[in-house]
Amino acid sequence: MRSRWKRLRYHLEWIGLFLAAKLIPLLSRRGCFHLAQMLGAVMSIFDRHGYRVALNNLEVALGDQFSIHERRKIARLSFQHFARTMVDFLWSPNLTREIFSRYIEFQNFEETARGTGAERGLIVACCHYSNFEWLSLACGFAGLTSTIIGQEFTEFRGDRAWNRS
Repeated sequence: MRSRWKRLRYHLEWIGLFLAAKLIPLLSRRGCFHLAQMLGAVMSIFDRHGYRVALNNLEVALGDQFSIHERRKIARLSFQHFARTMVDFLWSPNLTREIFSRYIEFQNFEETARGTGAERGLIVACCHYSNFEWLSLACGFAGLTSTIIGQEFTEFRGDRAWNRS
């Protein structure tokens, strides 16, 4: 019974992701923002386990620095931020060389661009934070061509790692 439910759940998740990938790029940026805010708030209500984990993490990290009401608000905002990141990721096919600078702001880019070229390379280290995936798109649109190195994703289950691919 459990594996049948998992297969159905995975199939429904795939359909949801497929539809989101097709529909979200049709939205305006304002529409994306409002959709993500609503989805994040709803998920903070329905993902009880994730919400409890967020509250516990906040309590461990911050102690009694914030009241329970403030920690609940921070947890909800965290869900909303994650939803915005995912919606932004699905909307990103709309980014082009002509319009990316409306949505992505570089700081000190002139210094970086001056110091690079065919004979001078550049290493960019990026924290896995927010919608960092737009960094590689923005660099490409701005003319900073590069080689991207990534690490294959693995998860740890119990005492062994397993590969998701």
